[in-house]
Amino acid sequence: MPPREATILRLRFGLDNDEPKTLAEIGRQFNLSRQRVREIELTALRHLRDLRTRQ
Repeated sequence: MPPREATILRLRFGLDNDEPKTLAEIGRQFNLSRQRVREIELTALRHLRDLRTRQ
């Protein structure tokens, strides 16, 4: 998984002992629209599902 996808998932779900961030908050941090952040989030989740099914 590319680093940006991993970072977005960590921020979105509050991993690393932080509060979960909204799509808008993440978008501001990366200079992306909320929709683009959502697209990246979905791609990252697909990567995780694919890893799980390969095992």
